[in-house]
Amino acid sequence: MGVTELPAEVGNDVIMEELTQESVPDIIGYDKAVEKGHIARLKHEEKDLYSVIFKNSDGTNTMYMYSEPIKYIDENGDVKDKSNKIVADSSKTGYYTNSDNNIRVNFPNIIDNEISLVYNELEIVMLPISDSKSAVSLVENAVDSKTGEKQTDSVKYDKVFGDNTFITYKPTYTGFKENIILTEYTGQSEFEFTLYTNGLELFKDGDILFLRNEKGETVANLGQVIIFTADNGNNSFGECDFVTVKENQEYTVIIKVDPDYLTDPKTVFPLTIDPTISITPTTYDPTYSGAKIEDARISIGAMGGVGSGTETSTAIGAAFGGQGTSRMLVKFPTLNNSSYYTFSSLYSSQIISAYIKTYVVSSSTYATSIKSYAYTTSWVENTVVGNISTWNSYYDTATLSTTSVGSTTGNKSISILNTVKAWCNYNRGVSGGRNPAYGLILINNNEATTSYARTLYTSENVNPLELIITYSLPDLYISATNIRNNETLVYNVENEAYISIKNNSSFPVQS
Repeated sequence: MGVTELPAEVGNDVIMEELTQESVPDIIGYDKAVEKGHIARLKHEEKDLYSVIFKNSDGTNTMYMYSEPIKYIDENGDVKDKSNKIVADSSKTGYYTNSDNNIRVNFPNIIDNEISLVYNELEIVMLPISDSKSAVSLVENAVDSKTGEKQTDSVKYDKVFGDNTFITYKPTYTGFKENIILTEYTGQSEFEFTLYTNGLELFKDGDILFLRNEKGETVANLGQVIIFTADNGNNSFGECDFVTVKENQEYTVIIKVDPDYLTDPKTVFPLTIDPTISITPTTYDPTYSGAKIEDARISIGAMGGVGSGTETSTAIGAAFGGQGTSRMLVKFPTLNNSSYYTFSSLYSSQIISAYIKTYVVSSSTYATSIKSYAYTTSWVENTVVGNISTWNSYYDTATLSTTSVGSTTGNKSISILNTVKAWCNYNRGVSGGRNPAYGLILINNNEATTSYARTLYTSENVNPLELIITYSLPDLYISATNIRNNETLVYNVENEAYISIKNNSSFPVQS
C-alpha cells in the first residue's frame, strides 16, 4: 500500500532543521520535544503527511506516526505543519477560525449563526436547535512557549440548551470536536442540531452517521458519541440519530443519552457529551492510498462475528454489558512500504523502544496489563471478525511485550518493542521475522471479568493514535559535538562530510 509522497523539493535542501519553537508541530509541542531530548528535525526523512522524525541528543532518532495528517500542502505547494490555534477570521467579520489547516472550521460570535467545516468545495454547517443567543467566549490555555502569549484552541457558548449547560467546540486535524457540557441533571436527554450538507446525503451505519456525495463516496462522518463523567468512573456511550428535513440538504441530528444513565448515582456531573465531525482521508488528500494506522476489535461471545473497523473506541478484555470478550488488532500499512525507507532500512538491533500511544477512555476497578504480539495473518479493518481462528491461532508468542496500564483513564503508552523488532527482521530477511503487513494484537492480561476491562480510543477517534519508535543510527553515521562553534554535527562516513544542525549545511572533513 502506498504513501502520500511529499513534493520532491522538500528535504533536498534541509538535511536537519535546528529544534526551535517554529520547527516542532503543535501536536508534539516544543516543550515536550525538549523534554524528550530532541535536538533537530529530520524533514528529509519525513515521506508523508502523517509522520515527524527528530534527532536526539544521545545520537538516536525518534519517529512519530499518526492516524491522521498533521501536515498539509498549501496553495504554493509547500508542506506546512497543522495548527488548530483559534484566531479572528480576517476574511469574515464576527467569526473565528483555526489558524493553519487546510480544513477550516469557522465559529460565529453568536451561537445562532452557522458553525461550518470547509474544505475546497465541501461545506458542512451545523448549529444547535435552541433559542439561545449566547455570545462566543474563547477558552484560554496556558501560555504558549512559542509566543509567550495565552493561546486558545476552543470556543465556548453558554446556556445553549438552558441553564446548567454550555457547549465548547475545538478544531481537530480533520474537522471539529463538540462537547455538550451538563453541569447538573436538567431533565433533558436529547439534544438536537440542524445539519446543512450542501448536496451530501446523510446515512447511518452502526452507531455512526456518515455523509456521502452523488458518487456514493463517503466524505465525512459524525463519530461515535462518547460520554464522560467528572470522575471518569462511569463513562458511557450515547446514540446519534437523524430526521430528514430536505434530502441531501438539511437534516435534524439528534444526540440521545439514556435517561437512566443520567439519573444513575454513579454518574458524576459535570457530564461531557462528545460528538465529532470529521472529513474522511480520500476527501482532503487526493493522493491518499490507504490509512497509516488501521485497527479493529475482534470478539468472542455476544459480539463474536460482528465487525468493528469504524468504531472510535474499543474494549479490551471482558466487555461491559455482557458483550463478550474483546481484543484489538492494529497495523501500520506504511511500514510495509519499501519506499518508506526510514523504517524499512532499520535492523532490529537499532530499535531502542517502540510504543503505541492511545487514550484509555474507560477503566475498571483493578489494575491490569496489556500484552502485545505480532499478528501472523492478513486481515481487513472493516470486515475482520472474532472467531476461534482469529482469537488464538494467529499471533507469535515469541514477540510478547507487556505494559502495566494501572486502573486510571488517560494517555497510555503500550510497548510493542518485540513486535517491531520482528518486523525489522522480516524486512531484512532474518530468521524469526514477522510481516509488518499483518500488524499486531493487543490482549488484556485479565480477560475473566469486567473488573479489569479497558476501553481505548481507536484510529477513527479525534484523539489520534501515535506510533513512537526510537532507533539508533546505523554505523554509517557518527555523532559529534563541539567540533566547530559548539555546533552539534553528524559525520557521514560515506561522503566524508559533517552535517551541521545549526545552519543546515554540509562541509568536508579537514585533513
